Amino acid sequence: MREYFRDHFHITTAGNFSQPALQCTIAEMGVERILFAVDWPFQQNDAAVGFIRRAEISDQAREQIFGANARRLLRI
Repeated sequence: MREYFRDHFHITTAGNFSQPALQCTIAEMGVERILFAVDWPFQQNDAAVGFIRRAEISDQAREQIFGANARRLLRI
């Protein structure tokens, strides 16, 4: 089940600004399966951006979450 989920799903950051949850998701899914998202109008864009900027992750992981993963997934 774990492999199927990792191969067929992506996770967004919308609605959850928790460092432990982000670290757990990276450990289980891999950073390449995480997409930046904001649940507007229920969340503010600046809070979502700040959360990822302050995350205890590498600059490469941050770049992947902020856009590289979405570009790869959507083939743009």
